[in-house]
Amino acid sequence: MNTFFLIIKKYLKITDVPFQNLNSLQKIIYFLFVCKKEYSIEIKFKYFICELNNIFLTENQKEDFINIFCKLQKTYFALSRFAYMYKYKKAKIVVDFDLCLSPININNKNSVCLLQENYKFYFKINDLINIIDTALSNSPNFFSDPLISKNPYNNVPFNKSTLYNIYFSIISKTFIVSELIYKFFLSNFDLDKFEKKYEYLIRDHAIQKYVKNSDDNTLYNSVFSMLNSYNYASIEIHPNFPKKKLVDIMKPYLIIYFSHKYSLISTEKMYSKNILHKKLKDLCIFNPAFGRQYIKVQYYFSKNKKIYKNVYTYNDKHIPFYQDSRTFLTSHI
Repeated sequence: MNTFFLIIKKYLKITDVPFQNLNSLQKIIYFLFVCKKEYSIEIKFKYFICELNNIFLTENQKEDFINIFCKLQKTYFALSRFAYMYKYKKAKIVVDFDLCLSPININNKNSVCLLQENYKFYFKINDLINIIDTALSNSPNFFSDPLISKNPYNNVPFNKSTLYNIYFSIISKTFIVSELIYKFFLSNFDLDKFEKKYEYLIRDHAIQKYVKNSDDNTLYNSVFSMLNSYNYASIEIHPNFPKKKLVDIMKPYLIIYFSHKYSLISTEKMYSKNILHKKLKDLCIFNPAFGRQYIKVQYYFSKNKKIYKNVYTYNDKHIPFYQDSRTFLTSHI
């Protein structure tokens, strides 16, 4: 029998006492929560609200009903907390290292212990943030498809209570929470609701992650696609320009480029297009020869013989992408 039912019976002293000896309010409580033999948090509070709207109860009876219900809840939470502490104390530690196999000091403020499947798992808060962020921002081909956050050591999904514990641990220990996790919290950790309401945000994070994590070859091709489509300033990149250097310089431009192409917010798409045009124009004005190849002839002596060789260099001078020409005192205008 459910613990909540047992608490009600104990509180109403229904053992050998006949049901008829209960007063009217006690009979209502017994009928609502015990006789129907169905229990869930949703059903429990549904009955509670329904009884508060009962036109046949006086205001005093409703107040007494609320007081009794609060006492039952308080007892239930106390027993639940006691049961959790007992399980927590008896549970074995199965993982006490982070994802890089470094030992975790659980007394450190950036560490947290999770109880799952009656076992203890130590985590660093940053690892948990990355695990949940990665799952929530899953977007193959920029189509939002958030995944269930799971424990990487046993592949068991985090239940809702564990997600709440993680969230409040992040808040209390770091005071900083990622935007996706915060919006997930506002959605009551309902994955379907989160996806429907914040699809635009998931895609924006997917764009950031794609540019950050993609290999240089993939982004190198995207750079030329961007320049061919939006290069009003006619920036020309020599085919032999070092890939990694070009990609590192162009990553901020690529984020704006992909935002213009794939963002779900129309104003963001237009804004990104204008900013990309301006940034590429500024780059061309700062260094019209960006991306060009220079050939310098050098010579050296070998066995009393003068030998010439070509030395290739590339013009990579560029304006800082995040440089703002506005001053602090006038940026509000």
